[in-house]
Amino acid sequence: MYAALFPGQGSHRVGMGRSLLASAPDFAGQIAALEPLFVEIAGWSLIDLLEGRSGPLDRVDRIQPAIFAMQVG
Repeated sequence: MYAALFPGQGSHRVGMGRSLLASAPDFAGQIAALEPLFVEIAGWSLIDLLEGRSGPLDRVDRIQPAIFAMQVG
């Protein structure tokens, strides 16, 4: 069982999503379920963002949706 709180912007650290994707199968499954919605609505890959393949998390239009996804995951 995993429990984590991500109350808002500023609470993340570099690589947090990447390490959870690799080590927490339930989290990875939830993120995979969100992926098609992110691609369709936001126009970018949540998984690529969390794995560091689409640039840094330095824009609020990417940070806020990613934090939401981390909370759901």
